[in-house]
Amino acid sequence: MDFNYNIGSYKYSSNVLGSGSYSTVFKGKSSKSSKRNADSPSILSNSVAIKIINHTKVNNYMTEVNMLSSLSKKHENIIELIDTYDKCDQYFIIYPYYEYNLYDYLENNILKINQIKMITKCIVNGLLHLNNNYILHGDLKLANILIKKEGGHIVNVVICDFSNSKYFDIAEKHDYIKEPLCTLWYRPPEQIISNSFTKTNGDIWSLGCILFEIVCKKILFDSLSNSEECKNLVLLHNFQGLIGSIPYTDDEYFTEYNTLKSLTTDEECLYIIEKWSLSVLFYVNINKLYNKLEISCFSNYLVMIKNCLQFIPDQRINLKKLLNNDWFNEILIIKTNYEMKRKADEIN
Repeated sequence: MDFNYNIGSYKYSSNVLGSGSYSTVFKGKSSKSSKRNADSPSILSNSVAIKIINHTKVNNYMTEVNMLSSLSKKHENIIELIDTYDKCDQYFIIYPYYEYNLYDYLENNILKINQIKMITKCIVNGLLHLNNNYILHGDLKLANILIKKEGGHIVNVVICDFSNSKYFDIAEKHDYIKEPLCTLWYRPPEQIISNSFTKTNGDIWSLGCILFEIVCKKILFDSLSNSEECKNLVLLHNFQGLIGSIPYTDDEYFTEYNTLKSLTTDEECLYIIEKWSLSVLFYVNINKLYNKLEISCFSNYLVMIKNCLQFIPDQRINLKKLLNNDWFNEILIIKTNYEMKRKADEIN
């Protein structure tokens, strides 16, 4: 790979690692030898990721840099900010290099039980650190979760992309109706319906969508319409179809009788057409991917998802409580045919 471009003490290639609405991330390397030791949770070589942001998106750049700089201490499950540059009408943010984001990784891999536990615990641990620092990530999704592998094993998971993040006091005042933050598939209902509920628990709803997706390899709440209003209405119909009646309404999406307005588009826009519950949809999907013994381990996991997907934000599970869930300590014991035969011989 050729590293033909320079910024500061770093070189980068034209190899695009990822791109979004306001930035592009390239693979790079430091011209200096890394001083970080093998125990560092971030960068273990001189490889880096270089995010380039256009000058017109100065607010996104400043938000991302300020949020990461303001965290009380570095955390193993939050992306580390290495350096920044402002040059040639572009902003540059230097991050450790991670081989995969979770979205791309799931395209070609079915996670094992222990991997699901490790990834889930890392995400929750990172969110708890943000929560303790009064920060709402604001756009939690698979593409914003990065994975580092060594020797074929996942060794660390971090949350990245803080361009839409808000401090709690600002998050409460933000107009989510006019300026949506969260990607549609992971957007919580209180950011769609006009209401007076707290907006600081939106990341927990997004987490519930992610937990479903990493096991089922399927987006939980999709919306295929073109207009923003119709996309939101489709989401609300899917929320009610899977979870139940939404306990708060507004004039935009609900009738005078407090029922959801009808969809003016084809029913094909609905992701959930069958009258399934969340539990049924979950088990229908994991039955295609896991064996019976593995499936038996997911009952507590499903409860965790349901506790994240509560319509009333204050009723969503506490992150500290979630981190201490017994599910993380449950051990999956798979007996081989040899072991079962030996056990039978001992009994006989």
